[in-house]
Formats: sequence, structure tokens, C-alpha cells
Amino acid sequence: METMGHKKMFQPKIVKVCPVEDGKGIYIEWTVPKRRRSPPVIGYTVAYRRCDLDIDFSTRGALGGATSSIVVSPSRASSVYEIKVAAFSHKEQGEYCPPISWSLKDKEEITSPLAKLIPIPRVNKLATTDKGRGVLIQWEVPNDVTSVIIEGFLIAYRQCGLGSTNQVKLVPGSDISIHVLTGLQTCTLYELKVAAYIGEGKGRYSIPMIIRTGVQTPETMLIQKSTEPRYIPKIVRMYPVTDPAGIYVKWTPPTQYFGPTIAGYVLAFREAKSPDKSFQTCYIRGINSSFHVIKGVRKGVDYEVKLAAYNPSGDGPFSLKRLVRNSGERISSTQVKQILKKNKIKLPT
Repeated sequence: METMGHKKMFQPKIVKVCPVEDGKGIYIEWTVPKRRRSPPVIGYTVAYRRCDLDIDFSTRGALGGATSSIVVSPSRASSVYEIKVAAFSHKEQGEYCPPISWSLKDKEEITSPLAKLIPIPRVNKLATTDKGRGVLIQWEVPNDVTSVIIEGFLIAYRQCGLGSTNQVKLVPGSDISIHVLTGLQTCTLYELKVAAYIGEGKGRYSIPMIIRTGVQTPETMLIQKSTEPRYIPKIVRMYPVTDPAGIYVKWTPPTQYFGPTIAGYVLAFREAKSPDKSFQTCYIRGINSSFHVIKGVRKGVDYEVKLAAYNPSGDGPFSLKRLVRNSGERISSTQVKQILKKNKIKLPT
């Protein structure tokens, strides 16, 4: 429920889960906002656990408000997984969507007693062809597992996404193990699976596989590498001090932050009467640092000051510039140190 002055974070919905790359990863897809929202979504947290092996959830982050899928690779395979997704902004993470349970086992019902004996094919190769308008699919059938005579194969395929339905291609012949699907859309994710059939019906489909047309190998969705911080700190108090001259600056560190790492803060300052001059900077380490005294400034001079968070990748976006005027409260550096000592606060170096 939304409260006064605080809007509820967007809650995604999982629309697709399937294995990729011969079962080495799990493809997870979810919904994203159709238009800009407040607070803005800057990424998603995907939580998953193996129901028969894990107590706690493992999490992966996917940066970008428009990012709608990811591939996770558990260290050990499991038959049943529990998965949930939540969106996050610069300052907070929203609620997870209701968790879903997903099984590697095909849940389709096979009614014919004889059809239940049909072996399940295993897809061992996918490749894009015809300049991205086709997909080559190759499979194999386990040997010596049944005495039924296979008459052919069914290839079910569809575009990944909400609301898409399977199309089925009949490939007759018991000795066929490769086929090329044509007439597909380029640069599009497709899900493919294969089943063998006999006169009494078809067997179970293979584990679904994912491929993007126009890419030579099944695509693994990679999380973007860590970038500079996106959090913009806010200067809440600033005034000049004397003996020696300096500028005391106080800001708000984040209470909750789920973006790229923050190593500390960078203060940029310059004389207000010289807008053509570049800003001087000083760096303050620690995400929880909340104040600093800029030294080496001249008495009786107005200064422009702005603040940003930083990490090894670089500086984040700066706050709006603030002006320190000569008029206003003035206390000495000695008094500042006494206040800090009284409150058991160490001045950053």
C-alpha cells in the first residue's frame, strides 16, 4: 500500500523459466515497467534456491530498468527450484514477487501406455543459420532403453515471451537426428524442444533450449559489470569555519542502497567569482562518512561546492552546487574539534 509521500516500488512478474545451454544454466524472464515510474527502477534482484538442497536464497543482480531476463548457473543441479524477482531503485528495494516453483521435469501428461515407453531425445546442438532466419537443431536418442519403433520426431518452437504459443514441425524418419527450422525472425530469442513419436502417440519433450537467431551460440545473459555509483548524496548543511579557514560540509549517506559499490565521496569546490576555473577535489573514504572540512580556502571568499559518490570505476553524478557565503554562522576549527570530540566522532583525514 502506498503511503503519503512514498510510492510503492514496481513489482515484476516472472513470465518465463527454462534451461539453456544443455542444462548448464536457467533462463529467467520477468515483466518490466511499461512507462517511467516513481521511484525509478534501476535494476532487479533475482533470488533462487534449490528446494532439495538449499535453505537460504542465492541472489543475482541485473542492472537496468529495462532489463527483463538473466541466466543463473547453480553450482549443483536440482530437480525443483524456487525463484522470485524484485525491483530496486537508488535508495530501496521493492517487494519480491510471489515465488514460483519450477521443475526440470516435463509435466505434460502422456496418456498412452505404449507412448510412455518412448525415449526422450536430448538436444546436443543449436546453431543459427540463413543469416539469422533459421535455426539448426540436432538431437540424439538414448540407445537400448526401449523396444518401441520410433516413426519420427516433433520439434516444438516458439518465441520467448509472454503469450507466445508453440508451433510444431513434424520430421518423419526414425534415423533423422538433425533439422533446420526456417522462416524465423532475426535477432529473436526462441525456445525449442524435441519429442519422438510412434503410431500410438508422442513421448515426452526434451528439456527446452534457448537460442537467439543471428548469434552463433546459445546466448548466455551476462550481468553488466559494476560501474560508477548512481547514488547522488545531498548536502544538508554547510558553513565556513575559521582558524584556519575552511568549509564544513555535511551530507546524507544512503540508508539503503542496492546499486554499484560506493567507496566514499568526492567534494568538488571552487571560488564562486571564477566560474571558468576547474573544480578542486578532495576524496573522503567510507560509504558511511557524512561530513568533512575542506581546508586551504581563503577567508572572505564565496565558494561553490558539490558532492558525488565514487568507487574504483569512477565518480558518480554530482549533486547540485551549493554556495557558501561569508554571512552566516562562523565557528573556529577548534570549536568544531571540540564538538566532534564531545560526540565521539573522528574527523576524516
